[in-house]
Amino acid sequence: MAEDRTNWNIDEEDDKGFTPLMWACSYGQLPVVSLLLQWGVQPDHVAHHGENALLLASCNGHSDVVRLLLERDLNIDHTDHRGNTALMYAAYNNHAQCVQELLKKGADITLENIDEQTAFSIAVDNSSKQAQVVMEKHLLEIVAGNLTSC
Repeated sequence: MAEDRTNWNIDEEDDKGFTPLMWACSYGQLPVVSLLLQWGVQPDHVAHHGENALLLASCNGHSDVVRLLLERDLNIDHTDHRGNTALMYAAYNNHAQCVQELLKKGADITLENIDEQTAFSIAVDNSSKQAQVVMEKHLLEIVAGNLTSC
């Protein structure tokens, strides 16, 4: 017998402002994320310090969850209260596959946080070599594309 979900608030916040979707994204629970999205959760919910599902998935290196979230109409360059984007979180933690997914979908590599750091400078400062390589390749592709259009 299926349980009645009509009285559930699937976007209910905890004391940090996190929803079940945000926790599932943080822990990389792809089947749960998928199910919650099917049930109509708000994928762009923002917690008390500006965190959202995409930031949490990127921070923890869950590229499959990042990919699923990016299929939604989310602001890929959403920032937390310190101006950090999902790309910056992924770069900081050296999650190269997340960096790749975000860049492929159009994340802005030039944005700066309140400390005037970009995702690339964060990667360099934290010796996030794999994330740095992905961003360098992305930048080279942009330059090469601009040169061929001249």
